Amino acid sequence: MRVLEETKGINLPNVMLRSVLHNLLNQKIESIAHVPHDLVRQVWDYVEDLVVKVLQHHSWSYPQVQLSCRRAMQSLNVMDKACTGTIGAARVRAIGLACSLRGIGLVF
Repeated sequence: MRVLEETKGINLPNVMLRSVLHNLLNQKIESIAHVPHDLVRQVWDYVEDLVVKVLQHHSWSYPQVQLSCRRAMQSLNVMDKACTGTIGAARVRAIGLACSLRGIGLVF
């Protein structure tokens, strides 16, 4: 950056202007900025699917519990869609649900 500042007034033919470099860097940053958010969303979607499958597998002989689990996961989906970008409270409640099911004899 210091070299670019020094060449700013000289206008050398082989050196990019600061504004050009700044625009190129901004374009690169904007092109990759969404990648971490997409990755986090994909990971949590996978975890959610896994939790649903495990809950259904271990509660197959308890239809009342299975129905409650399905409703709880649907409400978590609705809350997550309403609060995109946050991982917190809804996911913690899902873990709490799994722990409470473990407490009633559904061992995972």
